[in-house]
Amino acid sequence: MGGGTFQIYDGGIQFISEKNSFFSYPYGNISEIHVKEGGWLDSSDMIRFVAKGGDGGWKTYKANVFFEKSFDATALGKWIHSRATNSKLNFE
Repeated sequence: MGGGTFQIYDGGIQFISEKNSFFSYPYGNISEIHVKEGGWLDSSDMIRFVAKGGDGGWKTYKANVFFEKSFDATALGKWIHSRATNSKLNFE
């Protein structure tokens, strides 16, 4: 699966992977948050973020972030959703 650094800051979220894949989404640009418990071979949970931005706000960006089962991805998804007030929150 790899690893990386997931950060929450005052204005949004960002992630840098081991392979230098990077995304940074302001809360206002996040349109969807999908929380899936039991993601990769049931050893992790996943949150998928969908955001709008880029050229005129028309581009769609997606990022999947995997968390160990001991981490409460559902609570994190709800917390980020409370700040990304224009987003839809889905549980899979």
